[in-house]
Amino acid sequence: MADFDAVEKKRIDQYRKTDGDYSHVFKCEGVVKTLYVEKSFLSTYDEKQVLGLLPFTPIQYSMVCPGCIGKANFPKFEALVRHGRIIPVLRAPYAEYPEAIRNVVVAHDHVSVHEFEFFRVNNIPCTTESHARGHAAIDEMESIVAGRRNEETYLEEIHHLAWRFMPYPETDLELFRIANDACKSRKLGSLKKLSKMGSAIYELRSAQAFKAAPVIGRAELGSLPNFGPETSEASRVSEDLQQMAAEGLGIRIPLDIPIEQYIEIAMDYQPRISEALKGVMPNYRNANTSDLSKKVSSLNREVQRLKSLKRYAVMEACVGFYKGNGPLYGGALLAAAMGIAGSILGCVAVSTVAGTKIAKRKGWLKENAALARLGRMISRDLQPYTDVLLKTYLGGTDPAINVLSLQRRISAATGRK
Repeated sequence: MADFDAVEKKRIDQYRKTDGDYSHVFKCEGVVKTLYVEKSFLSTYDEKQVLGLLPFTPIQYSMVCPGCIGKANFPKFEALVRHGRIIPVLRAPYAEYPEAIRNVVVAHDHVSVHEFEFFRVNNIPCTTESHARGHAAIDEMESIVAGRRNEETYLEEIHHLAWRFMPYPETDLELFRIANDACKSRKLGSLKKLSKMGSAIYELRSAQAFKAAPVIGRAELGSLPNFGPETSEASRVSEDLQQMAAEGLGIRIPLDIPIEQYIEIAMDYQPRISEALKGVMPNYRNANTSDLSKKVSSLNREVQRLKSLKRYAVMEACVGFYKGNGPLYGGALLAAAMGIAGSILGCVAVSTVAGTKIAKRKGWLKENAALARLGRMISRDLQPYTDVLLKTYLGGTDPAINVLSLQRRISAATGRK
């Protein structure tokens, strides 16, 4: 595998001699196809974070270091990669990863460290002048701290900044000036804080290069300078805000179900969950939780109002009565049960249920994972139509009907109340 790194490095070196569209540098088809579509970019592989974001974001690029994956989290990592739900972005050469991880990664879509570093540097807006000024600033800081008793400590932070701020776009030069002042005034603590900030900036710049929305916590986001539009984009997809919104609306998928089932359910309902969150998620910098809470509470009040209607109770009783008679009751039965379909539709629904019931009793139709999956797919595909029926029958706004529908479907798919 060390030879594979050598081949990869030689391949990337050929692109250094060319100009233009560097997207062709990627060898994996899945990377090329998703490079310019909406996605999220995670700075590290965190299983809980990846699974938590999956219902909101269909495509995730996740940085993976050699120590990120162990025996405990390998099974879920393997399933996520195999299903194409995450695209690993390697932080190190292939040879540095354990064999099991390496085998999974190279067999599926991924970004090698050689591709990542080349593409990142060449896709962050930067002029020749600002790049040269960045190098000059580093040289000056090294000269300032030369000969000090703690010179090595200063140099460690300076070199960390030099690496994190690469390729030194114009917007980051002000941070070099602040670092220079810290060196001159011997404020090592201030330099260390700036160096720590550099890590967050590095992740934001990486996401920017890959045309992705960076995923970053509100606390970490608040410490960053407003140096570009990508910070407001980070605010929009702030992970903890999304989790709070989903939790508050009761549409969060439990993380402790089997990974294969979780992936299927998350991908089935991802578009509708995203639509539900769109109406409550704040999209401005330094958004506070009170704004989110007000919107969630308002939507929840309408959902509860719908649930308190007598019509809703009648609908629940009708659907609950027929639900156990087969996975294909879908929109037809729901329409008949709510009394807003004609007699022919009602007959079709009843005959479908009766036929399924007889087939099960005769042993012609077995309950299995594939059948359950088919039922979820039908339920998912019918949701836009059954939501129209729900709105007609119960009244209410589109966002409230969507949330109510998702609560019912996720509960049915996971067996959780």
